[in-house]
Amino acid sequence: MSKRKYNNILILALFAFYIIYYKIFISASKLEYSEFINVAVIAIISFIAVLLLGYRKDRINDTKKSILKTVLTDIVIFLIVSYALGTVTGFTTNENNYELSMIIKNIFAPICYIGVIELFRYVTVNANSDKKITVYLITAVIILLELAMNLNGVLMYNFETTFRAISMIVLPIIIKNATLSYLAIYGGLKSTILYRLILDLYAYILPAIPNLGDYITSVIGVLLPTMVYIHSSRIVDNANSIEILDAEDDKKSKKKINISDIIVTIIIILLVGLISGYFKFAIIGVGSGSMSPEIEKGDAVVYKKIKNKEELKVNDILVFQSGNKIVIHRLVEIKNSGGKTYYITKGDANNGRDGLNLTLENIKGKVMFKIKYLAYPNLFLKDLVDKE
Repeated sequence: MSKRKYNNILILALFAFYIIYYKIFISASKLEYSEFINVAVIAIISFIAVLLLGYRKDRINDTKKSILKTVLTDIVIFLIVSYALGTVTGFTTNENNYELSMIIKNIFAPICYIGVIELFRYVTVNANSDKKITVYLITAVIILLELAMNLNGVLMYNFETTFRAISMIVLPIIIKNATLSYLAIYGGLKSTILYRLILDLYAYILPAIPNLGDYITSVIGVLLPTMVYIHSSRIVDNANSIEILDAEDDKKSKKKINISDIIVTIIIILLVGLISGYFKFAIIGVGSGSMSPEIEKGDAVVYKKIKNKEELKVNDILVFQSGNKIVIHRLVEIKNSGGKTYYITKGDANNGRDGLNLTLENIKGKVMFKIKYLAYPNLFLKDLVDKE
């Protein structure tokens, strides 16, 4: 085993051990100074990484300058678009105290965290830029730590709230950190710190925040780092290219890239839109076998939202609210009583009816089709949360 490989294993093991310690002790006990404990431990691990792997000076070149400008441009566009949308959706008043001393107090710990985590990322990924698997592992442990930090206290008591946590927290954190690791290699430490300082801290400083809602916030949380990656990778590709394309080939190449950008953007928007329930159709995972064999545990169903009772008929499979749970059962009877219409449901695998008199207000929609096995990752995450 080479010395570098041994050092990488040691660093990753230290970081993984701290994630477990953080989740079991620091996060669970909700210590008053947990943020500073977090910063101190990551600073120590970063210092060990520098000792073992060395520190590659962040020398500025034309490529890094271009990437830095691109990152700043994308962030400025994001802020302009967000606040422009806020004029339509409204704004939320920031509850933070705006005395200078309080602003400093509120942002001091986040600034320290950004500094040490991005130093750790920069040192480790640049020392292993020729080893993709190691870079993936480094990115993965940072993602796990940030998930542990951000999912603490998030309730996932049914599939709707679990999907919401995935679209609002999990997916943006994964894509953001993948982009930051790419920036750390090709854009340098300044690019990653600039990205995080602005996006992580603007909510602490500005007096009003756009109230964009779950759907738009999710889309932006996924779309912004995706676009930063696409724009940065183009700069890197252009810098590394040794072939000179003629004008016609160059136009074709640009067209292909633009088409791919559009496709990626559309897929992301549709996925988050379905998960968030913003569209006429929505998607939800199945967490039990009560509709077996028609719909199995771990499947996902796409359902159409219902607005009037004429859209419902016996034998439809409904998605409805029962207490704090979302249930997917078959409609077996429609009855009228006292001038009101009630809907009776039953799980295909259950012996008896649900014993609920549902009204139209309880019904979220009716199932249009299922997607086999799609919700298994969601089940796995929910089981992990339930065990804690």
